[in-house]
Amino acid sequence: MSNLAPAQNPILTVIWLVLGLAVVSAAIAALIGNGPFIAPALLMMSIILFMLSAQRTQRFAMEPTKFKKRMQFVAFSTVILSSLSIVFNSAVQ
Repeated sequence: MSNLAPAQNPILTVIWLVLGLAVVSAAIAALIGNGPFIAPALLMMSIILFMLSAQRTQRFAMEPTKFKKRMQFVAFSTVILSSLSIVFNSAVQ
């Protein structure tokens, strides 16, 4: 993965932001419905989308190496939470 900063693109920023909001609403729906264990993983996925959205702006963009490390940490956390949600869901049912 290169350390080049992504191009500032307001259209992609809006797309990532809307997708992040859609995932947050899916997490809320999961909390209300029958799948409360998947909500933390969905919220972590929305953080990934919000970080991608912020990186496409000039005001909120961070340096590429710091962004890469944070994305790796959040993605790893998402994988762990998704795995735990599968385990907890199968234990409950």
